[in-house]
Amino acid sequence: MKTEQTLQFDAVVIGSGITGLAMALSLAECGNKVAIVDQALSPPSLDESHEYDARIYALNENSVTLLKKIDVWKYCDLKRIQPITAMKVFGDKTGQLDFNAKDKSIGNDSLGVIIESKQLIQALYKKTSHHPYVKHLFGLSITSTDLVERLRVVTLSNGMQLYCQLLVASDGLFSPTRSMMGIEETITEYEHSALVANYQSDQDHDGIAKQWFLSNGDIVALLPLPNKVISLVWSTQHDNAHYLSGIDPDKRIREIHNRVGYGIGHIKEITKPHVFPLRLIRVNPVFLDRFVLCGDAAHGVHPMAGQGLNLGLADVSAFIELLSSKTTPIDIGEYSLLSSYARRRMESVALMQGLTHSLYVGFRINTPWISWVRNTGMNIINGLPGLKKILLKQAGHA
Repeated sequence: MKTEQTLQFDAVVIGSGITGLAMALSLAECGNKVAIVDQALSPPSLDESHEYDARIYALNENSVTLLKKIDVWKYCDLKRIQPITAMKVFGDKTGQLDFNAKDKSIGNDSLGVIIESKQLIQALYKKTSHHPYVKHLFGLSITSTDLVERLRVVTLSNGMQLYCQLLVASDGLFSPTRSMMGIEETITEYEHSALVANYQSDQDHDGIAKQWFLSNGDIVALLPLPNKVISLVWSTQHDNAHYLSGIDPDKRIREIHNRVGYGIGHIKEITKPHVFPLRLIRVNPVFLDRFVLCGDAAHGVHPMAGQGLNLGLADVSAFIELLSSKTTPIDIGEYSLLSSYARRRMESVALMQGLTHSLYVGFRINTPWISWVRNTGMNIINGLPGLKKILLKQAGHA
């Protein structure tokens, strides 16, 4: 049914994923009235099952700090969050990189934390649903938007119109809002898909995250979760990813052991595997008049470094830092604010996209001298504590 109802907000956020909810909540904590619009028909249900979510994230220092600042961390179950005490990266020959908590830490005992997607979504929704400055609009999508004087008018699928100073699109890699605004993206389709699943081990992982760059171009990561659970992220050719997802779990486990050895103990599959294609997405510009992109809608990266969500939450941190630095009240859709945000994020995003893309391409070249160079390079970096601290600092702030 059509309605002529109109509402006014300081900001309208399209998308109620982790980054969208974090942006909406951060803006509300600064005193702005915010509407969150999402096509989902209902809010996320409270998942009381003990099964670990197949989708997990490695949060860096900046991300954890933001979640604590906006008072979300207290809603997370700390018993289901795993600190990363160390990280080991193996080349396709003899190369190896080791990072330890003593080099750079959160709370002096970790390089970061592993957390389930459902935990973050539920914690953010719990906080936003009780915030006096936040309104959730479920089961709706944006159909058009126009500028009227110093406001942006957002028309929704039920005919409702929202007036706001700023429209934020955080609706995923293939953001419909980004397309509606005429912003083009450059997509590099990787020849890989990611296979993800969780495994119970009989061996303690000691909080160590491990990643292998294999000679065939595959990238295998095993990330620690509480109670001796490990999460697999296996980047491999599309056909192989679908083959691996379709075989018997015991056979799949043998394939994992064949690739990474038997240093992970005896493992048992505890979640059904999922497969998703991998892409690099570059977007320019990331803002227009009273409109800004954040999160996956603004950038897509290979998951090998676990920095996708961290980049999105760093978007939120950067925007809020700029907004909070103003000594006088500011229009949050002001051009100077949006352009400053775009400049601040450009370098970090480009650096992470360039690094992950170069590693993906570099380890697919299997000539002997290139293999020697990359493995020798890893060993050289491993012997330079100062350089490793710089790398950890960059990764910690995305």
